[in-house]
Amino acid sequence: MKKPRRQFDEGESRSAVALTVVWMLTCMSTAVGCFVLLALRLLILAFPVRGVRIHPLAQAAGVLLFVAMTTGVLCLVFTPLVYRVRIVPPPRTVTVGAIAIGLAPILLAILLSLIK
Repeated sequence: MKKPRRQFDEGESRSAVALTVVWMLTCMSTAVGCFVLLALRLLILAFPVRGVRIHPLAQAAGVLLFVAMTTGVLCLVFTPLVYRVRIVPPPRTVTVGAIAIGLAPILLAILLSLIK
């Protein structure tokens, strides 16, 4: 007779699993926001607007940077909380990646402010 497979979060509470899911959602939202922001910035560089007007995509890029920074800060805040509430901590590579992704929009904002 086969032994049943052990679930990854078998011993975890529902709140610990929910916090882990929210942590990963903020991480993925931050990553997607940064990639779309970089794509918009490349489009702004590729198709400049003549005259003194601001580029039509610049406002969307600014809003997206704000959203990415917000979700990035949330991702950084949730990281130690996930370690506190979970019995089995997440893999170290996932944690390092989440911290790097959480810091990315802040570093991107600094870089973009230096370029202007």
